Amino acid sequence: SQAQRLNAYRDCMQAEQTALTSLQQNWTKFPAAARRPCANLAQTFDSYVELLVCVEIRAGVNVADLGRK
Repeated sequence: SQAQRLNAYRDCMQAEQTALTSLQQNWTKFPAAARRPCANLAQTFDSYVELLVCVEIRAGVNVADLGRK
């Protein structure tokens, strides 16, 4: 239904905004060795969520863990 599509769109946009905010606040906390390859690939990503996942995987952490180190 149209309402379901609208909700899915809103959820997607909220996830993108959350990922962008996380990247802006935490980018420098990720090791350069994790950031560099992801930044080089960023033009191929379709979303901030993909970029965030890339640096999290390469760093072996997630954003929630960064504040505890």
